Amino acid sequence: MPEPQNIRVLKLAEGPISVVYKQQDGEWHCIALEFDLVGTGPTREKAFGSLKCILNLYLVEVLNTRGDIAFFNPADRADWDLNDKERYDVSVILVEQKATLATSKRWTRQEVRPLRKRIREFTLTPAGV
Repeated sequence: MPEPQNIRVLKLAEGPISVVYKQQDGEWHCIALEFDLVGTGPTREKAFGSLKCILNLYLVEVLNTRGDIAFFNPADRADWDLNDKERYDVSVILVEQKATLATSKRWTRQEVRPLRKRIREFTLTPAGV
């Protein structure tokens, strides 16, 4: 289905992310190492689904923050050393209302902030796929 003429889909960010799994007190923990965000659940799949929701909320909050922010907040060293690790490619897709922003230029916070409520898609795909 084609996009309406006054809306354009933009890729804001993409890059690799490391995820580790561990069980603690009978519950699975799925940790995004670059952000120190944790999703939990009774199964690995549920913990990963929880982490995806938390990452999406985190990105919305980052776009909503005024002033300087620490985008990356690495997890504890002990978590980085866990063996149950997977790599994913993360993509954040936004909907742009103005047709004047160029997709290839460096974004400023003032240009991105109005787009924060328009996250169209947030995906995590296994790295190399």
